Amino acid sequence: MAHQTNCPILDPIPNLAWLQTDFHSTMHPVQNTVPTFGNIFNHAVTVWKANLWMMIAALLITSFVIPFGFNIASAWVQGLVDNVENPILSKTFGVILTTVGILLNVFLGIGSTKFSIQVLRGGPPNLGLLFQGGNLLLPILGLSILWGIVPIGAVFVCSFLANINPVVCAVVGLILFIFFVVLFQWFWPSFYLVVDRRTKVIESLRLAKEITKGNNGNTCYVFLVGLGINLLGAIPCGVGLLFTVPLVSLLWGSAYLMISGQVAPSGLAPKSSIEVS
Repeated sequence: MAHQTNCPILDPIPNLAWLQTDFHSTMHPVQNTVPTFGNIFNHAVTVWKANLWMMIAALLITSFVIPFGFNIASAWVQGLVDNVENPILSKTFGVILTTVGILLNVFLGIGSTKFSIQVLRGGPPNLGLLFQGGNLLLPILGLSILWGIVPIGAVFVCSFLANINPVVCAVVGLILFIFFVVLFQWFWPSFYLVVDRRTKVIESLRLAKEITKGNNGNTCYVFLVGLGINLLGAIPCGVGLLFTVPLVSLLWGSAYLMISGQVAPSGLAPKSSIEVS
């Protein structure tokens, strides 16, 4: 919440303080809930229709305008460094620019998630939320590293086995893929829990495991339907993705809010209460 003063000169428009507000709240505990996929989908579509143009604006800002500007700036800087004709300096700046690019993508990803969660909760579509992910960079990076262990390890193992026995490589690769799918089924809400509830990384994994109980079917439906929607959006030269990507983003956010009992259909009772520490 933005700080407000009692001085009319320093705080001339107090009624617009909500523009800086993130609808995050710890008033409602996280609860394991099993909605129907229809509940999840209908809520996402309803919010998508009501906020379509703001959702498209958010997508353009985070996926096109800012990345395009950064790429131009980084290419210009890299060109200046290359003119110095110092290979070590050039490689150093290349690594720095790549790192900044990764951090920028994570930062914008956090902001996009905060924006989606807010409108799904019925809050105003505040584009300012797109730039409020700085305080969550470190925990999200830590969570991303944990998530990356399995696929990176799988690639390393399969690369090693491919030179020894391709059949064994295929079998082990299939086992590791199934293992990753199971982990995703259990822990995918961890990202939302860190961004939305400010939970610690390890705690977010524990809570994610709890709220996904009984929701494996919903996860499969959200993944498959979301994939189908984006494939349809990509057909007309990719233009349709401007409309489908926001909808799929809301679909995942709606699933998170409903399986955690924060947005529940009428008459759906939560199974258990899991307080966030």
